[in-house]
Amino acid sequence: MVYLIDLFCGVGGLSLGFEFCGAKTVLGVDVWEETLKVFKKAFPRAKVLKEDVRKLSGKELLKEVPKKEEPLIVVGGPPCQAFSTAGKRALDDPRASLVKEFLRLTLEIRPDVVVFENVKGFTSFAKGRLVKELINAYLDAGYHVSYGILNAKNFSVPQNRERFILIASLDKEVPLPSGNYVKRGKYWTFEEATSDLPEVQAGEQASEYASEPRNELQTYYRINNPKLTLHVSPKYSEKLLKMMEFIPEGKSAHDVIESIPPQYRPTSGYKNTYARIRREEPSPTITRNFCVVSSQNCIHPYLNRGLTYREAIRLQSFPDDYPFDVIKSKSALREVIGNAVPPLMSFGIALRIFGALGIKPDVEIPILFELLSYEELLRTIEERRAVKLF
Repeated sequence: MVYLIDLFCGVGGLSLGFEFCGAKTVLGVDVWEETLKVFKKAFPRAKVLKEDVRKLSGKELLKEVPKKEEPLIVVGGPPCQAFSTAGKRALDDPRASLVKEFLRLTLEIRPDVVVFENVKGFTSFAKGRLVKELINAYLDAGYHVSYGILNAKNFSVPQNRERFILIASLDKEVPLPSGNYVKRGKYWTFEEATSDLPEVQAGEQASEYASEPRNELQTYYRINNPKLTLHVSPKYSEKLLKMMEFIPEGKSAHDVIESIPPQYRPTSGYKNTYARIRREEPSPTITRNFCVVSSQNCIHPYLNRGLTYREAIRLQSFPDDYPFDVIKSKSALREVIGNAVPPLMSFGIALRIFGALGIKPDVEIPILFELLSYEELLRTIEERRAVKLF
C-alpha cells in the first residue's frame, strides 16, 4: 500500500490520479470549505482538515498515516503570488509563505516522495530565485530532485495546460516524464472530449447524454454510468450573442473586427479575448472564467456561448461522476474547476513514481497513455538529458 497526504488539496485532482494507481489518500488539507465539500465526498475514507498549514506540524499530519513502514507520498500545489524581490531569500518573502510552509511540512514529515505542483510562471518568481531555493532545500535534506514544465495534453488531458512539477525522492531519482505519452500518438481534442454531450444553447441546460461513449476518453468519463449533470450554459446579453455570430472557429473578435457591425464590436480586450476554441485541437487552458466570453479562448467552437461546467470539467479530465455538484455557488464552482489539477496528468506522474519505487500500479481505469518503465527510461539517454530551467 502507498499512502498519500494532499496539502492544499483543493477538490483532489492530484489525489485522484494517485488513487487511479492504487494509492490510498489518508489526509487532505485546505482552508476553503467549498473545495473540501468536493474532496470529502470524493475521498470518504480520508481525514479532512480545514486548517491553515501554518498552524500544523509534520508530527500532527503523520498521525493519520496507518503504517509507517509503507511508502508515503506528500503532494500539493501551494498558492504563490508572482513577485520580484531584492531581499536575501525569496522563501522569506511573505508572498512565498505558503511555499515555505509546504517545504517545512514535507521536511518534517520526510516522506519517500514529494510532488510539488504550481503554475508555469513559478519558475520566474523572484527572478527564478524562489524555485532555486526550493530545489536546493530538498537537495540539502538528502532528496533527489527532478523538475520541469509538463503539459497536460501529453497525458490524454484534452487541454493545453502547462504546469511546473517538482519531484523530490529519497531512494533514487524519479525523472519527470517528457514527450507525448498519448497511446494513439496524437492529442485528444475538444470535439473528442465532448461529442457525446447534447448541444445546449446559451441559457439552456441538459440532463441526458446525446449518445453512448464514442471513444476511449468518453468511456473513461462515463466509467461508472453517471447521470449527466452540470451541462449548463449561462445567459448572455443580446450584444454578446450577436458578436459571437461573427467570430469564426479559432479566431477572436479582434481578428475579424471589421466584419462585426459597430454596435456589436468589443470596446476593449486583448487579442485572445472573445476567442473561439478549435474543435479539432485540445482546448486552451481552463481558467475560472471558462464561461465568460470576454475572457481568453473560451467560446464554444460552433455554439454562441462560453463553456458549460460539464465541458470544463471534462477538459480538466475529471470523470462525470466526480462530485462537483455539491457546490451550489456558481462563482465558487467556476473557481474550483479552473484551479484543479487534471487527474490524468497526476496519473501519469504517479505511474512514473510507482515505477521508480518498484511498485506495480493497481490500475482501475482505462489506460489512455503509456509511459516508459523506469528501467527503459534509464536506458534512454535522450530522456535522461532533462532540459534544465536554469
